Amino acid sequence: MNENSSVAATHRRIRRQTLGRRLGTEPFYRIVEHSDTRLVLESRREALAQAGQRYVIGGILIGLLTPIAILFFYLTGGQTVGSTCFGVLVSWPFATIGVLGWISGQALLTNGNTITVDTEQQTIVYTQQNRFHRLRSQTLHFDQLAGVRLKPRTVRTSGLFASLRSLMVLELVTDEEQVWIVDSASTAEPLQALANTSARILDLALEQADGAPVRG
Repeated sequence: MNENSSVAATHRRIRRQTLGRRLGTEPFYRIVEHSDTRLVLESRREALAQAGQRYVIGGILIGLLTPIAILFFYLTGGQTVGSTCFGVLVSWPFATIGVLGWISGQALLTNGNTITVDTEQQTIVYTQQNRFHRLRSQTLHFDQLAGVRLKPRTVRTSGLFASLRSLMVLELVTDEEQVWIVDSASTAEPLQALANTSARILDLALEQADGAPVRG
């Protein structure tokens, strides 16, 4: 192997997945392009809408505490410049949290993820972009893949009352035994067509939950 080939191979070594690791009870992706050489998955914007709206509304409500606090200290402090400045000093964290909450909510509402499988390029490209962040991407090469599997996983839900929940997860397994998540759902049925299509275009056997490999 020459020096250039060695450098290229090093650059192609797998990093851990940082994009598209969302797990949920409903599929996150829809197929928007499917041919003999390409499979393109696009995230469903509505999947993040509820969470985004919560962050936006929460940010606005917390941000509104800023003028309320300033007015409170102004009225109870003798309506002086000093009491107003004290109110600003005390309330600035509310403004900061409010702005961060609003930005986080807008990022979720405008977030877009894609997974592109290209047999001509022999790559799987994960991308993510929203109005506040530049396009980010990660690439897997076909020769780095060892399998495709649809298996149950137990995950901890987020929120005030967190609990353990069983989900079916469609995932890619690399030759370094790292797992890259494709999609998830509460049952296997909504993922079955995507699992079969992914295995077929990648020319890999699909390992089902019962452990039996099924050729795509």
